[in-house]
Amino acid sequence: MARELYHEEFARAGKQAGLQVWRIEKLELVPVPQSAHGDFYVGDAYLVLHTAKTSRGFTYHLHFWLGKECSQDESTAAAIFTVQMDDYLGGKPVQNRELQGYESNDFVSYFKGGLKYKAGGVASGLNHVLTNDLTAKRLLHVKGRRVVRATEVPLSWDSFNKGDCFIIDLGTEIYQWCGSSCNKYERLKANQVATGIRYNERKGRSELIVVEEGSEPSELIKIWRVENNGRIQVDQNSYGEFYGGDCYIILYTYPRGQIIYTWQGANATRDELTTSAFLTVQLDRSLGGQAVQIRVSQGKEPVHLLSLFKDKPLIIYKNGTSKKGGQAPAPPTRLFQVRRNLASITRIVEVDVDANSLNSNDVFVLKLPQNSGYIWVGKGASQEEEKGAEYVASVLKCKTLRIQEGEEPEEFWNSLGGKKDYQTSPLLETQAEDHPPRLYGCSNKTGRFVIEEIPGEFTQDDLAEDDVMLLDAWEQIFIWIGKDANEVEKKESLKSAKMYLETDPSGRDKRTPIVIIKQGHEPPTFTGWFLGWDSSKW
Repeated sequence: MARELYHEEFARAGKQAGLQVWRIEKLELVPVPQSAHGDFYVGDAYLVLHTAKTSRGFTYHLHFWLGKECSQDESTAAAIFTVQMDDYLGGKPVQNRELQGYESNDFVSYFKGGLKYKAGGVASGLNHVLTNDLTAKRLLHVKGRRVVRATEVPLSWDSFNKGDCFIIDLGTEIYQWCGSSCNKYERLKANQVATGIRYNERKGRSELIVVEEGSEPSELIKIWRVENNGRIQVDQNSYGEFYGGDCYIILYTYPRGQIIYTWQGANATRDELTTSAFLTVQLDRSLGGQAVQIRVSQGKEPVHLLSLFKDKPLIIYKNGTSKKGGQAPAPPTRLFQVRRNLASITRIVEVDVDANSLNSNDVFVLKLPQNSGYIWVGKGASQEEEKGAEYVASVLKCKTLRIQEGEEPEEFWNSLGGKKDYQTSPLLETQAEDHPPRLYGCSNKTGRFVIEEIPGEFTQDDLAEDDVMLLDAWEQIFIWIGKDANEVEKKESLKSAKMYLETDPSGRDKRTPIVIIKQGHEPPTFTGWFLGWDSSKW
């Protein structure tokens, strides 16, 4: 084929595993920076190449995306470039045409922070180089229970409604506004989008603030511990260390108002819980009664609260207290789980000293008597989690030996009560290469029974408590029943699972077991497929 049919960008395509995005600009291919992946101008067309490395070499999925307002010329150019890039890669890519608002599951799974549809395009002179732009002023309407899509709308109160979440992006400050009728899943998805803007576009320089409808606000330096005789200010050197036997009040002040977080430990007394609520109201009144009040239970800290501690990961001790004279001697052997949350924010939680507590996706610090111990690195763990483990080891004044999962000495298992089953990562399963796990939501909330696939890597938060979920782990099919699921969903999901297995065209064994489990009683064979499962969540 003639050389002029190939574009110079083709030579950079598919060289390593990952995602590459190009925009059509004046009928040319122009790479989109990684910080802007997931941002699509509605007046443009794009090429998206996903490259995966398997035991048999590279595999490719090539998509061309068309915005609702893109021109016929741009649409045609995108199609032509797709064919040419496919040819350049030896015909290996699987091709997909994607239309704004109707993208395939494969496509949306590449963008963990959701899809953001921006107004305008090349013709209006708008570019993707927006990193560190602290002068932005825009409003994003966030929709989607399973797949999140954020569409830019006019920055006006007329654009808001009670049933959805919105992101008001003012450059130095990013507000997540939650309508009074939105549900917790929409809140979670909106938070993912807002956090992505803060860290990808602003490099962490913006403040992220969550507000409720009706409580719209116009620096962290204060934290108090709740005691019977009032609130006692916590030493700044101990900021970010919370004890399960305490309650804390955190006052966050920013240019337009204040947020008061009331953190309640799992083992705090009833009197402390009551006192913390009273002191929060009292503090709010002293500030003029305009503060946003947020009650937080141990283990359910929102991203904004975690982000207040900057480079100091939040450490949550299982029991105990920071009250003077109230501390009981710490147990000689302790286990801490280090988990990276959204946007590389790390949380460290003390867990049961038991091999069941381990998870291949995380890093754990095992503290032994005489201040020795181990940093256990799961095969799916990240560098941020390793850094968090080193941090907590220094706080505990513990001299640790780093060990990889699968290379544990006998002392490690003996200290955990013996080797047991624990949660493993889907990334470690050899079958995942050809048969990756798939998660579906089964619901009749719309008036008819609908089964919808959850795209991308899924987490525990994708399990909707008012639905039934179907997890296809290839060797087993799980039906997970949320505590608020109705009888129709339970009945139809079992029928659907059987039909799903019977009609699967992949040639799998029709005797594949279907396992029914209930919320709060999930076995490791189920939880191991989820990234960062929290057994105390329910």
